[in-house]
Amino acid sequence: MRAKQIGILGFLFFLLSFLVGLSGIYYKSPRLVLEKDISLVYGSPELLTLASPVSAKIYYKISCKPSLSTILSFLDKNGSLISSVNLSKEGAADYILLAREPANVMLNLNEGNSTTCHL
Repeated sequence: MRAKQIGILGFLFFLLSFLVGLSGIYYKSPRLVLEKDISLVYGSPELLTLASPVSAKIYYKISCKPSLSTILSFLDKNGSLISSVNLSKEGAADYILLAREPANVMLNLNEGNSTTCHL
């Protein structure tokens, strides 16, 4: 009887660890992937509309050639600014937790004349 209880307890621990692992994968995986090459010109921001629904936690990875400083802004459905991130010349790969779900992403060149960015 003791071996049966240990076996059941072991199975429950296995099941618990399996479910925790699945939930970790689920919450880290992106719900929406936007991959695009964008040509930016100084003074002309590029606006991208996101398909709904979008999580308030946004992972981003941006690189620009030539390397110029850019601003990544998140806008709600009314066009109001939720948050913005100043990206270094090398680009960036990080995440941001927004106060509410974004509807649009705006990329704006902060310096130089023009660049091409991969989002």
